[in-house]
Amino acid sequence: MILLAYISLPCDASESGASPWQIGASVTFDAFENQLKSGGSIGYEGAVGYQLSEQNLLLEAGYKYAQSSNATPPRFDPLFTRFKTFLPVSDYASLYVGGGLAYDKNTLAPLLNAGFQYQLSRNWFADLGYQAAFGVDEDNLYTLNALLSYRFDTHRAHAASNVIDAPPINELLYEDSEPAQAAIPLQPPREVPDKKCQVRVEQYRVMPGDFLVRIAHSLNQTLEQILILNPFLSEDRDVNIIYPGEVINY
Repeated sequence: MILLAYISLPCDASESGASPWQIGASVTFDAFENQLKSGGSIGYEGAVGYQLSEQNLLLEAGYKYAQSSNATPPRFDPLFTRFKTFLPVSDYASLYVGGGLAYDKNTLAPLLNAGFQYQLSRNWFADLGYQAAFGVDEDNLYTLNALLSYRFDTHRAHAASNVIDAPPINELLYEDSEPAQAAIPLQPPREVPDKKCQVRVEQYRVMPGDFLVRIAHSLNQTLEQILILNPFLSEDRDVNIIYPGEVINY
């Protein structure tokens, strides 16, 4: 049941165009420590997040609901705030660890979490994680969390990539003559040279934590287009390795 969130969307994985804000919802499997042998219960969670991309850090705040007929209290529905620090392991996958705090009535519980995140598409992310909440009415709550989140797009206008020079307009000079005669051009029409479009090349500077496929997607380019404009990326080096400070043409 928890894995259903991971197969509900197509995996056509595709940021200047991505907003740091995201929202997410998850299905959780919760078990209090005193009932680990007897099983647990299904809960849910909702969160709003803000991505600090340069530091690979995600800040989240939200609401969680967990319940158990065998535990005291029978339910734990706190507001929480937490962070996740990501370690990329491929173009689309990352491991993370983090922590935070959850508050439910008079209970303030420290949180620890760890897990795995996968980018399904440009905006959609799937997350399978484990979280522990300590000191919930003298008990600990352990949670397996299957999260699906959506990251918003920005709406900034992109600069035009092509500049077209309009051909000059021929001017005809006229000389006044007798009132009964039509104006006579003094200069015959000139041939206008054909001018081609000029292509403007933009540049992007690599930041810590960037990788080539994500940069291409964020610039609305394909990986092949980036490699054509930047042949040094594929000459005598692994195209998966880039360095902060490098300039990439697009």
